Amino acid sequence: MIVQFTVHGQPVTQGSMRALISKATGRAVMLPSKTLAPWRSTVAWEARKVFQGPLIEGAVSLVADFYVRRPKGLPKRWVHAIKKPDLDKLVRAIGDGLSGVVWRDDSQVISITATKHYGLTPRVEVIITEVDEKPEVR
Repeated sequence: MIVQFTVHGQPVTQGSMRALISKATGRAVMLPSKTLAPWRSTVAWEARKVFQGPLIEGAVSLVADFYVRRPKGLPKRWVHAIKKPDLDKLVRAIGDGLSGVVWRDDSQVISITATKHYGLTPRVEVIITEVDEKPEVR
């Protein structure tokens, strides 16, 4: 089974947190980005449009091609997307956004191919492939 979809909008990272002091307790509290929850909801929404089946229970492979806005001050000679956001944090948000939607848990992902590009239209193009469960001989 192959599930393929595109999520339009600026991809958001998961992993970076903001620290603040709680007025009620006086303790430090870590808060995720305000844009993370809406991004993960959008990822789940787009996945549900193309996948209505029961959750995949076995191993899956994930391919994610991220297109982010090019920073204005970046010289034109830089063609690769070497500035923030971090690719691994972008992938983490996709994985968690698809948990309970396409697969049971993102621990089922056994292979990830991810790329980050500068693009005029920010988005992520996702391909999920259910992996054949035949035992591997080594």
